[in-house]
Amino acid sequence: MENITLGDIGMFVAFMVALISGIAFLKKNLKDWVGGAVKADIQALGAKIDTLEKKVEKGDMEACKNFLVSFLARVERDHPPDEIELQRFHEQYDYYRKHDGNSYIKHKVEQLEREQKL
Repeated sequence: MENITLGDIGMFVAFMVALISGIAFLKKNLKDWVGGAVKADIQALGAKIDTLEKKVEKGDMEACKNFLVSFLARVERDHPPDEIELQRFHEQYDYYRKHDGNSYIKHKVEQLEREQKL
């Protein structure tokens, strides 16, 4: 302790300033790097989720379309639907129309309604 000089204190202070500055620099750069990497991963996940959502919606529409075509074919062949089948038909038909379904099913529904089969 006797041999500590003003130069030693100055060197210690300079070392501490450099150490703190280095830590701050690393913290900022690591934060930017990690933030950028996370942001890129999130964007990639978002794109994958969008793709999956489109595939699921397309699958839903295909299943809905298949149900409607089968149901309408049975009705057209003089197989009258019961109350529950008719309710399910209307639920699916409403879903189909809300998602911009094709017009050939709409045309068939209108035809069967005119014939009073629906």
